[in-house]
Amino acid sequence: VAAPRPSPISDRSRRMRHAFSVAVPATGPRAHAALPRLLVGVFATLDAAFGQQLASCRLESLHLRFKNQPLDLAPAFDPGVFTYSASLDVAMDSFSVDAVAEPGCATDRVPFRAIPVPKGEVYQVEVFAKVADQEQKQPYVVKVHRLEGTETVLSSLRILGALLMPHFSSDLRRYTAEVQVGHDFVRFGYVLQDEGQKIRFTATPQVVAAASPSD
Repeated sequence: VAAPRPSPISDRSRRMRHAFSVAVPATGPRAHAALPRLLVGVFATLDAAFGQQLASCRLESLHLRFKNQPLDLAPAFDPGVFTYSASLDVAMDSFSVDAVAEPGCATDRVPFRAIPVPKGEVYQVEVFAKVADQEQKQPYVVKVHRLEGTETVLSSLRILGALLMPHFSSDLRRYTAEVQVGHDFVRFGYVLQDEGQKIRFTATPQVVAAASPSD
């Protein structure tokens, strides 16, 4: 029969016990008088360290999805980052949360059903990582915004072989670009903000740039 696996609490206690060394006074009346104060100091130090261990619980992974389609978190998930945002296309009417805690920890308040979000609204969800059977928790907050379907901005825009001036921003609508030598065609790369968006390109007649005196 396999030996029972020690609990995460006992593992942490064992590690902390080896992390502390205590100088015990010599025997005698003074030693007996100093021992209670010494023990109080040791227990206070252990409690503080153990509290830090409890507070160090983190999530190992955090994912949002619409049905089986993953959603991007901004910023990308990191166990030490506790606030995120995400967007739903107008056709996505809900989202689900999948979270896994680090070994020795547990998740709390992870929604077990898809959360509906009306068009144009923002829903904030909060999930926690904690040591099992303990009250102290580490919250992770995610704000999810569902698009209205009337957005006319892109998430990104670039021209292959050229530099946009100024750099792309979803708040700007006009840019200039210089195409490098060797590029006879202008090729655009872009990311839609909503899968339902449509792109239309128009162009004015080409104008030959005036030659510089050095040419």
